[in-house]
Amino acid sequence: MAVNIIFVLFFPCLFMGSIQLQVVHGTLDTPIENLFIYPQNISAEYLIMSENCTKAFEKFSKTVINFTNCYMNYAHPIHVCMNCGKPHAAFVAAYQNLKNQSEKCQSYFFSSDQLGIVDVVYKNGNDLWEKGYCQNCYEHFDETKRFFEASNALVLCLETTNSTSEVLENSTCLECHDAYVNLSASYNKFVHWKKEFVGGICMDIVDTMNISRKLWSEYDCAVSFDLTIGFPNILTALTIGSTPLMFYLLAKNVSRLEDVKLVRPKRKITVVTSPPPLEELEA
Repeated sequence: MAVNIIFVLFFPCLFMGSIQLQVVHGTLDTPIENLFIYPQNISAEYLIMSENCTKAFEKFSKTVINFTNCYMNYAHPIHVCMNCGKPHAAFVAAYQNLKNQSEKCQSYFFSSDQLGIVDVVYKNGNDLWEKGYCQNCYEHFDETKRFFEASNALVLCLETTNSTSEVLENSTCLECHDAYVNLSASYNKFVHWKKEFVGGICMDIVDTMNISRKLWSEYDCAVSFDLTIGFPNILTALTIGSTPLMFYLLAKNVSRLEDVKLVRPKRKITVVTSPPPLEELEA
């Protein structure tokens, strides 16, 4: 009798423990959803969503998959921002559409569980976009296009020209010099605009420039001074540096002029001779 009682009490625990181990190790043949029965007190209306709600959720699920696949495909090298703009926009629009559904639909997908899976998935996807400062690729889109055109020109030049171990005989350094200078000039514009951006420079641009510098450094090329880049910077530095000196010299000259005005001229000393006595005149 006691054995039967123990068997009845502990058999369910052993059964559930066996199921848990099989699920963890992936050996359970029966679908896990078939092991659970929905409580009878949940009405069918709660489990059946409207057609618009179902379509909105399915669309959001598809955009999550498309956006994630795009991110994975363009992760290395980082070209996410320029290639995944449309999937990201569709991802955001689908989320907003789901949020704008009926109250019952919102309650089912946003408030019915503590995990908040829909919100978590959206936050994670949007965080990837924001951490890459992807929006900043579109702030100056024309210059962004020119930057990647310059990058493509440099890569094409490096691939088509011959390289040797001797720097002086390296045709790559000579042929691709202008392409590298143009790319650097375009990147410097984004560095100048960095204070306007929220966060930093778009990661597509930063990663592309880092790769270009690494490729260029492999040829051990020395970039000669370029007037289009260096002269304005030097002129600005000289102007700023010479301003205190010019102010000092001007102040010194003005103070000298004031001293000259304040100095009184010396009076001319004249000797006044007295007239001769009257007696001498009469004689």
